[in-house]
Amino acid sequence: MTTVPSHVSYRYLLPGKSRFEHWRGVYYQCRMSPQSLRNYKIRKQNVINEKINNYHREYASVESVEKGSDICNEHEPNGKGDYIAWNHYTRMCRCNDYSLVSHAMNNFEVIRDIHCHSSSNQKTHAGKYKIPPHAYQSLIRSFSAVKLAEFLCETQCEYDETDAIKKLGEYQGPERVDCASVVAEFLMETIRGEAVSRSKVSGDLVSKDTLLQVHIINALMEVMLTGGFRACQQVFQQTYDYIGQIPGLHPTLDTYLHTMRALCLCGKTTEAESIFNWLKRTLGPQGLGNDIRPYNILLEGYREIKDYESCDSLMKELMDARFPTIMPGTAECYLRSIIDRAYTPLSGDMSYYGQPYHAELKRIPLIMQRLATHGITENFLTPPVLFHVNDAMISYKISDKMKYKWNRSMGQFNFLNMRRTNQYVDDVQELTSSGGLKGNPQEKDQKGGTGQIPYYGRHGQKKSWEMLPSDSLFYQFHVEEQMRDTKMESKNTLVATDIYSRSQHWMHDVPQTRYDQLQSHSNVDFKNIGVRRHLNPQAPGQDESLLKDEQIISSAANLGKKAAGKRKIQSVR
Repeated sequence: MTTVPSHVSYRYLLPGKSRFEHWRGVYYQCRMSPQSLRNYKIRKQNVINEKINNYHREYASVESVEKGSDICNEHEPNGKGDYIAWNHYTRMCRCNDYSLVSHAMNNFEVIRDIHCHSSSNQKTHAGKYKIPPHAYQSLIRSFSAVKLAEFLCETQCEYDETDAIKKLGEYQGPERVDCASVVAEFLMETIRGEAVSRSKVSGDLVSKDTLLQVHIINALMEVMLTGGFRACQQVFQQTYDYIGQIPGLHPTLDTYLHTMRALCLCGKTTEAESIFNWLKRTLGPQGLGNDIRPYNILLEGYREIKDYESCDSLMKELMDARFPTIMPGTAECYLRSIIDRAYTPLSGDMSYYGQPYHAELKRIPLIMQRLATHGITENFLTPPVLFHVNDAMISYKISDKMKYKWNRSMGQFNFLNMRRTNQYVDDVQELTSSGGLKGNPQEKDQKGGTGQIPYYGRHGQKKSWEMLPSDSLFYQFHVEEQMRDTKMESKNTLVATDIYSRSQHWMHDVPQTRYDQLQSHSNVDFKNIGVRRHLNPQAPGQDESLLKDEQIISSAANLGKKAAGKRKIQSVR
């Protein structure tokens, strides 16, 4: 009975094949099988559907809005009005949860009635019945639809916050911005009116009022960022300039950050960069402190306009600096930029080359290793980014052996560099293995020469704040080379000598005067020039050295005679 030939018989059972031929030409690809990929997509879609159902059941239904208004009516404050407690019960504009404009406007009408009621019943200017300032801000911020943004981020945008903010503009964006601007205008007019009436009584303006106005404008900017492209443009074209038109108003750090974000969302990263540089220059090195937000905003902007080189340089600056601390959001935005670059094909005439930047994924294992030193591991990443990161870690992983070699060599390099920068150069030569540096490749048997680590000197290596300016005046620096045995390499030492101290062999130096110099130039004694055989015989130890020379010469001559005699005897035989 004959069997049907299969790939096994062709690869393995045919005669004349070695046992390794079975694996010749078989390549394994480390990726998910189509079936498991399909299962993964189905599971992911089920999770998204469940989140959609939860959102509609909990937040976006009419019943929930009615329930919220019932809570408002239940806990409506009495005549004395504990508004802080009321704010706590109603969560102050449940639009943060429902993201419905109508409900937020209902809340605004309730607050306006309460405000008018409290201002008419107000006995003193101390503001016993006034609504707290953070209630105003939370009312305006409620129009930014935070819960809806989270919902979109998780279901439609694959946890990408920038995409979620853009998509949020499609959900009643202009209407939400209009309502927020109406509320902000009413609050600003109220604050101005109160400030004017107070200044008539006391004759001065209170800085709290101007600060509250700035915070209201900041909250309005936050809403405008979620209102679509036109509203984003208005942030840096109109709203920011509006602060400068009112006397006494000064922008806070949040104002600048919202303006930067609006510029980045509209693709104007150059202007955002100039604001960022101005902030760093104005606030000084410790002004921003540990605030990572401006870096995150710039990183989002660079990714938006596909300027991946700037993403790399900004992340390198962050990784090398001590502050600010890299946060998981920063790392995720940077990893997303790498994934975008890898999967974006070239356009135009260059589209012939397809996706040459797919090799950028090879950097992910190295970047993850670097991020781990900053305390950011895979646990902090969102599922879509983690999917690509795991794929890259499997496909382009560094083997354990290479990782060991890499870490070991990096540690050795750091150790040597530390010794070199701190002038512990004495034993660097013994610590390094000598390689074949000067060998001739044509002569295979010849051993290559050994090299030394170059010594870069004191002033090239030390930072300016690590050395005194007077060092070059009061010290003389020179590198002394101390020769060792033939097997050992020479040892270089940097010697700093005080200019007022005696030299090391000052006892053996003959004191030389100007008269001696003149005599040596005018009356030249040729006997003193040359090797010690022609030196002055009255020099101490001269006789012993001459005797040694004679012994060496005679022994060499005797050896030569013996060798010549042996050769003669062999020739006679």
